[in-house]
Amino acid sequence: MNISSNLDLLPRLKLCNLPTPVTRLHRLEQELGSCPEIYMKRDDLIDVGLGGTKGRKLEFLLAEAKEQGADTVVGTGDVHSNCCRQAALAASSLGFDVHLFFRGDRPEKLTGNLLLSHLCDAEFHFMGTEDSDEIDSQINAFITKARQSGKKPYLIPRGGSNPVGALGYVAGTKEILKQEEELGFSFDRIFFATGSGSNQAGLTLGRRIFNMKTCLVPICVRVHPDKQARKEMIAEIATGTARLLKIDEKIGPEDIDLIYDYVGEDYGIPSEQSEYALHTLARLEGIVLDHTYTGKAMYGLMDYIKRGLITPEERILFIHTGGSIGLFK
Repeated sequence: MNISSNLDLLPRLKLCNLPTPVTRLHRLEQELGSCPEIYMKRDDLIDVGLGGTKGRKLEFLLAEAKEQGADTVVGTGDVHSNCCRQAALAASSLGFDVHLFFRGDRPEKLTGNLLLSHLCDAEFHFMGTEDSDEIDSQINAFITKARQSGKKPYLIPRGGSNPVGALGYVAGTKEILKQEEELGFSFDRIFFATGSGSNQAGLTLGRRIFNMKTCLVPICVRVHPDKQARKEMIAEIATGTARLLKIDEKIGPEDIDLIYDYVGEDYGIPSEQSEYALHTLARLEGIVLDHTYTGKAMYGLMDYIKRGLITPEERILFIHTGGSIGLFK
């Protein structure tokens, strides 16, 4: 079975300037001393909505929306959601009406991701609550009312995390494999921040179906009281993505690793570790990270090296998932 052909047959829009470059972080290597070769995949340079891996998901999600004849895109997330920002800008450019449902209250001033979403005339709905069930109920009520009025809404789940969204990093895995071929070597480990879970689901499935030997090192950015349930959720997304690709592949929770050592207090809260990583990468490489995702994941990589958990003979890839706009919230 030609999995690449199955992937190519699924609805997909060309929204992103792919492949994103892979660059070596020479000065970071020098700073850390005796360490492996460190490379970075620059998904922060994706040009949809000022960058980030959510653009990969949106190529498939918004293609599905068009296939279904939708005229309205509904997104949801935290007030400074990267996914909402990229979804709003991408969907608006395709002619969709955009409605964004945010947890919590409206801030006094629109900054960062909110400001960018406002620029494309996305309509905001601040839920005034953090309760997920209540938020889902309000979104469902909006969708029902929109349909009754003759609109055709399409819901992008939080973080773009469902089997369709996970296709983004199945394709991303294929992209990395081609870049390894061009570089003439394979990476030993891939470090990345894992939040809503679909990037990890796509990478996990992509690694399996393309026979990639690289070890995945997912650094969690959110505290999960039920860690087993979290693994089951990511595995379920990955298995659902396999079904979309018409392949008989089951990913189980035992295939999902989650590393919580660098999450700090919780999601979106800067830590001394993320602050150190941000300053180090800006000073040495001129690359801007963020506190929510990449700062914590980069510190995880640096700590692994400092603790001798990675040998100097290895080659490491760090995926810069974007999100630097979060510094301006």
